[in-house]
Amino acid sequence: MARFHNPLETGYARLYDGRSDYLAQRAHDHGLFSLHFLPENLFRMICAFPKFEFEGWRIQRIVGDPRGNSLLFSQPILLVVPFLWRSLKAARAQSFLFMSLLLAVPVWLYHNPGFYAPGYMRLSLDYLVLWLATIAVLGRYVSRSKCLPWGSVGLTALSVWYGIALLTIGISV
Repeated sequence: MARFHNPLETGYARLYDGRSDYLAQRAHDHGLFSLHFLPENLFRMICAFPKFEFEGWRIQRIVGDPRGNSLLFSQPILLVVPFLWRSLKAARAQSFLFMSLLLAVPVWLYHNPGFYAPGYMRLSLDYLVLWLATIAVLGRYVSRSKCLPWGSVGLTALSVWYGIALLTIGISV
């Protein structure tokens, strides 16, 4: 921003100066942030699961999309959120969830150029700490049960298994 002498100029749009490829055309037609990108980014955040190719019981290849895999797959700890729904009766939990969603909106509107990263996406990692903090606040207002901690442990194990698989096998795009 200091380079361009304008606090509102980040320089990201200049990455596409003089280019005519697909990503440059998208950025030129709709800008870097637009409602146009909302359906695609929400789909990729929720539904873009990687594909596993097996040989017998062994995974031979993990095939992902360069624009990302589902937040719910790459960070399955978020699957505990539906069990925390009753905690939204508390004003503090409501406000924390509202602020978390409000902070995530710019990423949902981003033109998402995609990048080759092992199984993750901007939507997965950019706000992971924020989502984990939200789960912690929501969890404070939920009645104690044995299902929630065991579910969290199981989902964490799934995430660790996925990370190990990516490091061992790699990801194809």
